[in-house]
Amino acid sequence: MKFLSLTTLRALARLSLPMVVSHGSFAVMVFSDRWF
Repeated sequence: MKFLSLTTLRALARLSLPMVVSHGSFAVMVFSDRWF
């Protein structure tokens, strides 16, 4: 298996970071909705 290069990982992180942040904030919102 070939390892991913640093530029590929950087581009992948740049693309996936907004999705991770939005899903994380949604999860926090749902959790706080049910907890409080």
